[in-house]
Amino acid sequence: FSFKGQANLHVFEDWCGSSVAQLRKNLHFPLYPHTRTTVKKLAVAPKWKNYGLRIFGFIHPYRDGDFQFSVSSDDNSEFWVSPDESPLNARLLVYVGQLGTEWTAPGEFSKFRSQSSKSVHLISSRRYYFEILHKQDDKGSDHVEVGWRPFLPGLKYEVIDSAYISLYTDESSLKMNSVDHIPQTLASHSRPSVEEQSQEHSHFSSQHGADMLKPDPRDTFYTMHISLYQENKCFYRESPIYLENINWQRTFSVNPMDFELLRSDWNDLRCNVSGNLQLAESEVVDVLAQYMEKLNERNGGIYTLLRIINVEKRRDSARGNRYLVELELMERGRNVVRLSEYIYLLLHRGRLGGDSLENTEFIPASAPPGATPWGTAYANPLLCQPVMLQWRKDVMVHFVVPVKNQARWVQQFITDMEELHRQTKDDNFSIIIVDFESTDMDVEQALRESTVPRYEYLRREGNFERSAGLQIGVDTIEDNHSIAFLCDLHIHFPHNILESIRKHCVEGRLAFAPIVMRLGCGSSPLEPDGYWEVNGFGLFGIYKSDFDKIGGMNTEEFKDRWGGEDWELLDRVLQNGLEVERLRLRNFFHYYHSKRGMWNAQNKKNPKGGG
Repeated sequence: FSFKGQANLHVFEDWCGSSVAQLRKNLHFPLYPHTRTTVKKLAVAPKWKNYGLRIFGFIHPYRDGDFQFSVSSDDNSEFWVSPDESPLNARLLVYVGQLGTEWTAPGEFSKFRSQSSKSVHLISSRRYYFEILHKQDDKGSDHVEVGWRPFLPGLKYEVIDSAYISLYTDESSLKMNSVDHIPQTLASHSRPSVEEQSQEHSHFSSQHGADMLKPDPRDTFYTMHISLYQENKCFYRESPIYLENINWQRTFSVNPMDFELLRSDWNDLRCNVSGNLQLAESEVVDVLAQYMEKLNERNGGIYTLLRIINVEKRRDSARGNRYLVELELMERGRNVVRLSEYIYLLLHRGRLGGDSLENTEFIPASAPPGATPWGTAYANPLLCQPVMLQWRKDVMVHFVVPVKNQARWVQQFITDMEELHRQTKDDNFSIIIVDFESTDMDVEQALRESTVPRYEYLRREGNFERSAGLQIGVDTIEDNHSIAFLCDLHIHFPHNILESIRKHCVEGRLAFAPIVMRLGCGSSPLEPDGYWEVNGFGLFGIYKSDFDKIGGMNTEEFKDRWGGEDWELLDRVLQNGLEVERLRLRNFFHYYHSKRGMWNAQNKKNPKGGG
């Protein structure tokens, strides 16, 4: 039998925790391990930290009769066996621990009752599917081994060695994104479906307590649409900002129970590094009362406010506050409609001169012909709709991602984008993948076989260069009036991501740098622990015309290194007079991953950059 003498071994690296349950929470488990190799006996002790193993194949008994099995490991492990050769029939036979606190010494087969099996009857002419799962943290002497013995008193357990095992399948010639051959079993079930996840969500929200797991109307607001025309127009431009006063090094680490804990005015840092403020209802009642009054004045009183979904505030102490107001309204007592518009509360008028015309010009609809729109200070704040801040509801969004030999992440990204399309039915987005000669998968084929509405595949020779990759990607966008979203592979997107990008990008005015939550090692979107990455600007939405106007990516300075290119781009965006919107997006996560094997060894990582 050609596969005799070894078993399949899949290694999941850089994942914290010491329980098998923790391994199952890994995004790439069980289909996309870091390494696919083989072992010659059912014993492994690689002297690593923070990894999980899956060993699977067939056992060939050396005689007919009753056997007893035992597993030994540091930390937790499980040994599953099928009564025949089918993986679907595998059942948990023995295990070490369930909480992550249990462990045994190498070869210690009788520390826990759960380690030793009851009698198992095997026939020598048959083969039996088996599977070992093992999780190791960063402490202790890592090992896992499975022993067996005839079911007779006093006999010693022997490790099952090469004479009695065979491969489940030969993976040596397969690409990393070829996964159809990998057995799906009860032991290593693939991730739950969307429906199951939403049920798990309700389960976890009570368990974990993170505010992102609580239902929020902002998450599904994109499913309703309306735009109300208003005549109360004004011109708006933010006061100039200055860069030497900002503490760029500042990073906030947040208690997982309340991710908005550090959202407050004093974190605004002049340049809004910490993000636009998302306000509580109590803070916006007055503005919204005024707004509803104006709205009904202009539309014959047909709207009633049902719900305040979201209000984002951008402070400009010199001239007034700008708000993005998102409301659910009842129209004529019949239809529920939504409103999502920018409004501006002018605190006073500037004097004529400098750029005050554009900043504060305001012409009330009732103004007599020839009225002067500036030059007078008003005591009462004026509410108006900024002419230059109309966001486009159906503008095309292009996700631009450079990649090299990241098969499991590329596949995940494509799958997530398919799911985004399935959930939103939104055809107005595309993914542009710039591939630096990946050898671990056929990226173009994966795109071709996917259900994403549109894609562009660009192959580039040579070493991975993030800046060059992004530039090549944006260069292929033909419509200057569409949005490029400079992206990273390791991102979990909320379903309202397209609308969030469109709302916060306005051509010639606004670019968008959403703040991502970096998940910690061993943390998943269903149990999110981590911190807000307020110092990274690598995820960036900007109109193609604006990107071209500021000169695109700096591909020269960031040729042989990465990190910092996002800050350099940000500086030029700001110098060109665009505002950069900062917002902590709910359910917008950066998956934990190590940098190992992603770039060439000679590259140095700039500690400020984001990967």
